[in-house]
Amino acid sequence: MTKRKKLMCSLVVITYLAGGCTPYSEIKTRMLTYKDKENRLEVINGTYRMGAADEIAVTVRDNPDLTSRGRIRPDGNMTVNLIGDVYLEALTPREAGDKLHKLFQQYLRDLPREAVGVEVVGFFSKRVYVFSYGLGERQIPFTGDTTVVDAISSSGLLGITSAPRRIMIVRGEPVPEKLPTMLKVNLVDIVVKGRNEKNIPLRENDIVYIPANVFGRIGYATQLFFLPISSLLGIGRVAGTAAFAGPAALVGYGGYGGYGGYGGYYGVPTR
Repeated sequence: MTKRKKLMCSLVVITYLAGGCTPYSEIKTRMLTYKDKENRLEVINGTYRMGAADEIAVTVRDNPDLTSRGRIRPDGNMTVNLIGDVYLEALTPREAGDKLHKLFQQYLRDLPREAVGVEVVGFFSKRVYVFSYGLGERQIPFTGDTTVVDAISSSGLLGITSAPRRIMIVRGEPVPEKLPTMLKVNLVDIVVKGRNEKNIPLRENDIVYIPANVFGRIGYATQLFFLPISSLLGIGRVAGTAAFAGPAALVGYGGYGGYGGYGGYYGVPTR
């Protein structure tokens, strides 16, 4: 076997091992179709605490004139048809439905509880954050049942240079004196092996960190190493352009693109 063939085989083996024996395309494809929880709306209705800027839809069965849709204001109130301002901040949709049902009963005494519905149609008050080494960061709306797979899939920051087996979740504690909790997640176990129990539900303000694999770290380190040189080359190009444009302007070039007209090209001022 020639040296060239040996080198090519070695690169293939290294690439295979660095990827954890799981092709990136397979992880990416399964991420797009992955489903973890059933009855998602039921989970949100019972757990999500509504906040300022969330968009809420209120429906009353058989009473379309009482349907309302709007955002919770910074003071925690939302204007509901017939009732007026109602404080909804920090309530779950189910709790808000109970509250609105009692208020509607002042006008519609026979209104059953199940006729009043409250739904969050826009999640804007809470966030989780996804950071990917070398690829940037994203803020993802927190819906109350957001999992680590949901956040990564929505962010679009899982790249071929990422290390899906070494994802970290940084979770702050309610007590300031305590250090943040660090949770390790193996994305391959979840989306390829079907280990759903490892798909950790996130909390508001959690940080999901996607590290780079060995090739990603080498590539980004190389970019940083050559950054000063590329910056100097960029400065040199700018200086060279300025040096050319200065005398050219004096003789009427008037700009590189059109040379200020053909007259300017031959050294005749165009104005």
